Amino acid sequence: MDTTTSTAPAAPPERAAKARDRMLDVAEELFAEFGFGGTSTRDIAAAAEVTLGSVHYHFTSKRQLYIEAFSRRAKPFVEERMQLLREAYERWPDGTIPLQELIRRYTFPLLQAALRPRGTHFARMHARMPSEQPDLVRELRNELYNESTAAYAQAFRQALSFLSDETLYWRINFMLGLNAYTLLKSDRLAFLSGGKCNSEDLEAAMKHIVPFLEAGLRAPDPS
Repeated sequence: MDTTTSTAPAAPPERAAKARDRMLDVAEELFAEFGFGGTSTRDIAAAAEVTLGSVHYHFTSKRQLYIEAFSRRAKPFVEERMQLLREAYERWPDGTIPLQELIRRYTFPLLQAALRPRGTHFARMHARMPSEQPDLVRELRNELYNESTAAYAQAFRQALSFLSDETLYWRINFMLGLNAYTLLKSDRLAFLSGGKCNSEDLEAAMKHIVPFLEAGLRAPDPS
């Protein structure tokens, strides 16, 4: 881990803001490809074409840089996800939201975020989170995801009242894993399908993911 510190000379505000955004863009791309442990602040400085001192001037540590690069994409999509849930409760005021609607409202915002400019890098950062440092992952989940995930879990609990708690939460866990694996865009799909399917096609993924998850979530309770 880099420990170099610097007090780089202050740049004009607009120029400094652009440089900072450039570092975040580059950091996002490198963290997505190589992970937190596989990326150094020197790598980021070189790719962003800035000095190492400039990186340390704007960000106190590699950890802060990672958190900011991740959070700036995560916060808007989490808010979108929560807004969709609020709208669903307004449409179905008894609290029992149709299962297909819940699946769409939970899974689509992240998949759609991956389709936006530069969204693919954030999607890969999100998908590889479980392999990052445990304390870093806990911090990000506590800060960004836990509230919305718990809110959706409660909604799934209402929609799938016939399932035991154990079965429900295992199935929600499988849903989270499926979403993350889809975002990794593994070449296994092209191999398995003989080239008929492309994991880069997230619009096709969104078409297939809802009926697949609905069938799995509705399956008889084995407990």
